[in-house]
Amino acid sequence: ANRVAIGAAHRGRTRSQDEKATASVAARRRQHWHQWTDARGAVWIFQSPLEQRFAEWLDRQGVDWAFENRRLMLSDGTTYLPDFWVSEWRTYVEIKVLPGMNSGGMKRYRQAVRDGHHVWLLTRLDIERLM
Repeated sequence: ANRVAIGAAHRGRTRSQDEKATASVAARRRQHWHQWTDARGAVWIFQSPLEQRFAEWLDRQGVDWAFENRRLMLSDGTTYLPDFWVSEWRTYVEIKVLPGMNSGGMKRYRQAVRDGHHVWLLTRLDIERLM
């Protein structure tokens, strides 16, 4: 029997399976996140050391940037969250170690480009060349 059928009180909030799965993945992945404090004293958390290195490089160049700050609506009904917005360049930047052509992130990246969003793709090799 469920709590409603037997008239039992419920304290707190029932979470959906999607929320539980998301929290579980986030908790597991958190151990691999990279924390960095920028020149202005803001603390940033990155999932990839390449994202952190690119942010450090942008800071050294004196370029204004934001990390994962704007979700784009795509024409196929999905959304896409690029890694960086670089306002001086008026472009988004996506960082990939080695871009897998069939990954969900790459599919959304390609759809964003087809939709006319200005997104640059940088790989590990591109980041290393910047350093």
